[in-house]
Amino acid sequence: MKERPDPPGGDIMTDQYTQSILIRLASVEEHVQAATRMVHTGVTCPDLLRQLAAMRSAVGEIAKLVVQDHSENCLVKSSHAEHREAEIASLLAALELFI
Repeated sequence: MKERPDPPGGDIMTDQYTQSILIRLASVEEHVQAATRMVHTGVTCPDLLRQLAAMRSAVGEIAKLVVQDHSENCLVKSSHAEHREAEIASLLAALELFI
C-alpha cells in the first residue's frame, strides 16, 4: 500500500478501515458508471432512481465506516480534553455537511 502523508490539521484514516472504504468507493464508481450508461441509452425514471438509491446507500455505508474509524481512533486517542473537544467539533462540522 502507498505511504499516505499526514494531512494538515488532523489524523489520517487507519489501515483497518482503508481497504473496506476503497472497496465501497469502487462500488460507488461502478454505480455512477451504470447510471451514466442508463441515461445515455435511455432508461425509465424509476430504474434510474433505483440506481441512484443504490449509490446513496453505498455512500452512506462509506460514511458509517469513516465515522467508526474516527470514533475508535481519533476521538479515543485524544488524551487532552481540549483536543478531544476540537476533534468532536471537527467531526460534527463534517457530519453537518454530509447530512
